This record gives sequence, C-alpha cells and structure tokens, in this order.
Amino acid sequence: MNNNTSYAKYRSIGKWIAGILVAVGIVPIVVMLISSISTTTGVLIERNNLSKESAVDLIQEEREHLQKTSEAMLKEMATYPEFTAKKFDRQQLVREVKKTCNANDALLTTTVADQDDNCASSSKLPAGFRPTSRDWYRKAVADMGNVIWTLPYKDAESGVYVITAAYAYKAQDGKTRVVTSDVSFNAIERPLDNLRIGHTGRVTLVSDDGIALASKGAIDDSHYSRGNNLSNDKMYKAIKASNKRKGFVHIDGESKVADIYFNKGEAGSEYWAYAYVMSSDLNNERHTMMITAGVVAVVVAIVVIIVALFISGAFKAISETLLWYFKKAESGNLDEIRVDKGGNSFKDRIAARLVAPDQKGSEFNRIAFGYNKMIDAVGELIGNVKKQSANVAEKSASLLELSKQTGKATEEVAQTITGIAEVTSSQAQETQQSVTKLEELSKVIDELNESVHAMNAESDESAKINQANMNTMDSVNSNWVAELDDMKALSQSVQNMNADIQDITKIINVINEISRQTNLLALNASI
Repeated sequence: MNNNTSYAKYRSIGKWIAGILVAVGIVPIVVMLISSISTTTGVLIERNNLSKESAVDLIQEEREHLQKTSEAMLKEMATYPEFTAKKFDRQQLVREVKKTCNANDALLTTTVADQDDNCASSSKLPAGFRPTSRDWYRKAVADMGNVIWTLPYKDAESGVYVITAAYAYKAQDGKTRVVTSDVSFNAIERPLDNLRIGHTGRVTLVSDDGIALASKGAIDDSHYSRGNNLSNDKMYKAIKASNKRKGFVHIDGESKVADIYFNKGEAGSEYWAYAYVMSSDLNNERHTMMITAGVVAVVVAIVVIIVALFISGAFKAISETLLWYFKKAESGNLDEIRVDKGGNSFKDRIAARLVAPDQKGSEFNRIAFGYNKMIDAVGELIGNVKKQSANVAEKSASLLELSKQTGKATEEVAQTITGIAEVTSSQAQETQQSVTKLEELSKVIDELNESVHAMNAESDESAKINQANMNTMDSVNSNWVAELDDMKALSQSVQNMNADIQDITKIINVINEISRQTNLLALNASI
C-alpha cells in the first residue's frame, strides 16, 4: 500500500487514548502509593505505640522488681544473727552491710541503727549523724514490720537522686533497730539499653511530684536528667490531668505520632512512667517511602507512556490505512482493502494485522471486512443502475416519439375544434336573429289582438268588413301556424346543436386529458 496522504493537520484520538492510558496507569499507582504511605504511617505509629507501652511497662516492672527485691533483702537482713544480736557489734555490721551493697549495685548505701543512735553503714557518715532524727527512722518505727519508702531526694555524697527503704524490727535485747538502704534507679535504665522507641523516643520514670528518677532515650537530653524537676513540663502536666491510671494522652497542637503513653502504677503509687517520640520521628521512613513511591511512579509512568505511544501509533497507522481506502472510494476507485502483513516496523505489522479484513477478527478487522462487503455491494448496485439507465433511455426515446405523434394529433383536434367553434358561433348568431324576429312578431301579434278587439266592437257595423278581415285573419293564422312550425323546427335545431356542442365539449375534455397525460409522459421521459 502506498499512502502519501498526510493527516497531521487533523486531530487524532491517539492523544486521548495515550492520555487515558497514562491516567489509568498512573492514577491507581499514585492512589495505591498514597494509601500505602498512609497505611505504613499508621503501622509505624502503631509500632511506636507498642514500643512506648513496652518501655513504660518494663520500667514500671523494673521499678516494682527493684522495690520488692529491696524490701525482701531488708526483711531477710533483719533475720541475720549479726543484726539481731544483743550486742550492737558495729564492725561486724559494717562488714555485713558492705557485702550486701557489693552484691546489689542498686543499693548505694546500707545502714543499720538502733534507738540509742548506734549506727553501722557501708559508707562514711557525716559527723554528728543521728539516725533517730532521720525521717526514714521515724517512719519505719511508726510502721513496725513493714518496709517504708521515702520520697526521692538527692544524695549529698553521690549527687544521685535516690529513695530510701527502711525496715524496723526488734533485736534480741528488745531494742528497736532499723535497717535501711538508699536505692538508686540507675539500675532500672539498664534493661532499656536495647529497647528502642522509634528513632527519637524516650522513656522516663518520675515521682508523682515531677522529679525525674530515671530516663532513657535515643537522643541525649539534659532536660530529663535524674533529679530534674519536670513539674512544668507539658507532658507531665497532661499526664497529671488525666483521670486514667494508664493509657495514651494527646497534647494539643502536636502530631498523633507524638502521643504519650503513661502508666501511673497501682493506686497510690508515687512513681509514674511515660514514653514519647518526637513529631519528626517518622520523617525518615516517610521520606524513604516517598522516594520509593516516586521512583515506582516514574517507572510506571515511563512504561505506560511507552505503551500509550505504541498504541497511539498503531491507532494512527490503522486510521491512515482506512482513510486512504475511503479517499480512493471518494474519487471513484472502489478497491477492496488489501494489506501487507510484513511491514517495515513492528508497529506497522501490528497495524496491518489489526486492519486485515476478517469477519471473526477484532473490531478493526470486522470494519475492514464490512468495508469490503460494502464495496462489493456498491459495485453491484452501480452495474444494476447502468442497466436500468439504458432501459430508461430506450423507453424515453419511445416516449419522445409518441409525444411528437400525440402533439400532431392534438394540433389536428384543436383545428377541428376551432372549426366547430366557428360554425357554432355562426349558428348562434342566426339563432339570435331568429329570436329577435320572433320578439318583433310577438309585438305585431299583440297589436293585431288589440285591433281585433276594436274590430269586434265595430263588427256589427262592418260585418262584411269583418268577414273580409276574418278571411284575412284565417290567412294570417295559417301563416302563424306555419311560422310556429318553423319556430319549433328551429328550436329543435338549436337543441340538437346544443347537444352537438356538449359532445364537442366532452371531446375537447378528452383531448385535453390526453394532452395532459402526453405532457406528463413527455416530462417523465425527459426526466
């Protein structure tokens, strides 16, 4: 096929098809990626929330475990012979409390004292130290048999915030003794070393009045150093304002990512724990997801555009092939569609396969097949039209000859009618003259009647004259009768003439109808 026609000036549906394919290919990918980012963000937030819960529950468990082991240790120490002996052996007790502290690194100092201010401690005590004046001593004695805990305070020697556990019991000499240990929360942070809360998370243990006791985070922050007062911190305030013992709390103006999980412990507990991550915690993941989504979208877009351009080119080749055959048909060349399936390019070969006439093929194949059938039908119709045209031409010639003969006959009939009309006109003039004479005669008769009446009046005087007149009247009457007979004969002639005129009129009508039909046949013949 040699197609030199350019269709560049026409708008092509290929652009629309390419645009639709690009939209259909990219929009679902973008929607899917946005949905994936949203879902992944939700999963990451859920992951962080679970990490927060785990860290908070772990630090509370560690705190409870530390307190329980400390209480159990103090109660067990109170049963040692060295601690219950009648004699307060300071040196022996110092060795025992040091061994206890060495065995448990959570214990900074262990001290045993009695009501006489005798005291043995694992660390050096300040001069003038009187145990009985200490708050922990008085509380322990007041709650004999139970371990009491003081509020967190800063140890003067180590500078570390600690809490003191004290247990009061009776020695063998009946005197009250109290064994106490300063417990550091440093040990609580160790299990959290391998626990990560997102990328920026932190877990903190505070007292109920806002003193930081322990804190561990991915990013060092001196704000949460042990001993700092966090009572003015917005997170602490939000937790304090909550009526729940544990759960999540949202800070106004912050992202949901930064929601805080807290655990206030059992009812009456003086130790609260909470965990959080910064609002920017998921930025890295989101950035990575967006980059990945962008790369995927670009790759899909390139693939879709290539496919769209290929399909658009195939559509263009198909349309140009069909339009070329239509253009040939427009100029009178009714060729059937014939395509060469061995084109120069893959696109041309695909287009040729799609446009090849095939009754059971694709839409374009069926269009080409229908076009070929139409061309066959049009060719057959044109042949039939040519045959019918020849027949019509032949019949038109016959009708033309018949029309000429009919025209001559019509002229002859018209001449005959003209002669008849002239004769009829002459007879009508004669009839009119006869009528005029009859009217004149009628007037004469009227005058005669008047004269007769006059003569009758004078009949007696002129009988002879009357007889003569009678004779004259008889003669006139005879003439009148003869004239009446002539008038009757003339009237009959007029009636016969009228009948002849009616017959001539009918003949004229018939001739006019013949002429009209002849003119119609001539018109049809000329058409």
